[in-house]
Amino acid sequence: MSESKQYPSIIQQSKNLLNFSARMVEKIHDRIFFGDQVDMLVSSEIYNTRKQICNTCPRYDSKPKRCMECGCFIPVKAKMMFEECPLYKWDNEINSDEIE
Repeated sequence: MSESKQYPSIIQQSKNLLNFSARMVEKIHDRIFFGDQVDMLVSSEIYNTRKQICNTCPRYDSKPKRCMECGCFIPVKAKMMFEECPLYKWDNEINSDEIE
């Protein structure tokens, strides 16, 4: 028998998507109304580093390219400046200066 992949519940995945959407709207709002020049996308170097980290994680499902911890589609999540790994393997780039 094949191994069953365990993702968060549909309700939790919906909450995660809603939170992602809210962060996206907040960043777009800040750019429009406050002239915030913070990019929403990370550089190719950071993106590739994040993907490498995910590829070695046991909670990464490689066929659909999804995280089994949060349910997110990694090619999108890893590209967004404001996103972070739910297992703290990589941080968001907006607050990373404050954390160091």
